Amino acid sequence: MLPGNASSVLAFARHVNGMRGQAANIAPESAPFPHAVTARPDRWLELDAPPAESVEALFQSVRRYLGEESFFWLCACAAYPEIHFNLTLYLGGNLHTPEGKPIFNDERASALFRLPWMQRAYMPIGCDWTC
Repeated sequence: MLPGNASSVLAFARHVNGMRGQAANIAPESAPFPHAVTARPDRWLELDAPPAESVEALFQSVRRYLGEESFFWLCACAAYPEIHFNLTLYLGGNLHTPEGKPIFNDERASALFRLPWMQRAYMPIGCDWTC
């Protein structure tokens, strides 16, 4: 199993073609995928909000999982309850890190697109993704 990024595709292509050489630089995730999302992903898509403490704990675990730049990207996507793939890519390419680089990269996109809101292209109304 390899993560869904450009480095993994290159590693797979080299393996399939019998090429030996430099291994792909595959970095492990910095924080684990949020357990609350794994346990009940549909719960976070419902119109009836979970208790405030649960929501706050979820936000903190998602923030740890994504990192600050990707969490900012998610917040920008959450401004409107409907997620649009092209707009998500646009935001990732036009929002910048403190160093002035675009937020979008393979690792951040891979982490972001694992989240249920991105997979279902929906962010519940009233979900306050405060950055």
